[in-house]
Amino acid sequence: AESVFRDTIRAAKELGYENKLLFSDEKNNPLSYLFSMKYYLEMRKIIDEFTPEIVHLHNYYHYLSPSILKALQDAKKNHKFKVVLTAHDYHLVCPNSGFQHFSSGKRVNFDPQKKEVIYLKRLDHRSIFHSLLKCIQHFINYHFLKLNDVIDLIISPGEFLKSVFHAWGVRQTIVVLRNPIEFISVASKTKMSSSLSNTLEKKLVFIGRLSAEKGLLEFVEQLNKKTVGNIIFNIYGQGEVEQQLKSLALRPGLKLVFHGFKPREEVVHQLQQYDIFVLPSIWYENAPISIIEAANAGLPVLVPDYGGLREMALLTKCPVLFDCNNLDEKIDQALALRKSNEIKDPAEFTFETYKLNLEKYYSQLLKNK
Repeated sequence: AESVFRDTIRAAKELGYENKLLFSDEKNNPLSYLFSMKYYLEMRKIIDEFTPEIVHLHNYYHYLSPSILKALQDAKKNHKFKVVLTAHDYHLVCPNSGFQHFSSGKRVNFDPQKKEVIYLKRLDHRSIFHSLLKCIQHFINYHFLKLNDVIDLIISPGEFLKSVFHAWGVRQTIVVLRNPIEFISVASKTKMSSSLSNTLEKKLVFIGRLSAEKGLLEFVEQLNKKTVGNIIFNIYGQGEVEQQLKSLALRPGLKLVFHGFKPREEVVHQLQQYDIFVLPSIWYENAPISIIEAANAGLPVLVPDYGGLREMALLTKCPVLFDCNNLDEKIDQALALRKSNEIKDPAEFTFETYKLNLEKYYSQLLKNK
């Protein structure tokens, strides 16, 4: 989200817009999480003094809080401007931005195509208090005050997120605009023979935060139970499940290699030494760019058959979709495609495409101001 925020600022500048930014200090408490008077007043001041034509929002709800939507709602009584939201998650329709609830300690995804009663469920794994806080913030600001009505246009990085928003009652116009990616040049891909011996090492790689929703614990469990042969699973990143992963008992032939956090440029240059990119998330990822970067390096992408994972994988030429019953078969299928993957339409992810579409959306909004 931060990189897309920076791209939005850059695009607006190149389009000739003057920018005024509002950042949080990344500090909050339970009351300011529900409604921050500090950021309400700061937003009102910016609108009164800067008099913008467009207000473009990114992730606001955690620190700035929905109070800025109230500030925009009140400011619209005296000023004419349009509000654009780039959605990076499911917050508009669910207090849990990952679109999940917790039952008996397990993560459960909500139905993406059928609206459910959400406020009676546990929506935060940390405690009932955290869950209640999320529910109160969401109910008061979006159902009671209806502050989300101030948004004029929603930009979704993917079709899946857009479909969930529509199914769950979001009424605003939603357009799909892919998050831009600055592709890092990689060495030319050398295609390899698809006839492989089962004794060869299969080199898998994951890049991302080592958090529970990324599904790494479940994936390694499946590698233990449902696969045979020599598999080396290379893991780049840090997070709260790292020690759990390191403590797992592994079957003979299965090895986990932890590389820790590495700069993006370094990781991208190292991708080609692996056979298969894996992103086994157990939540409906929105638009993970790591899939696209792996495809650009020639790696087939092995992901679950749902959500934004499926959508992004299908934007590459060598997607392999798996479930818990066919993992070994799918790994072999992906292995036969190694060094062969490409992005179907790289232009869809360029900064220039992003900028030109922003210009189109801004212009359309201003015509109707």
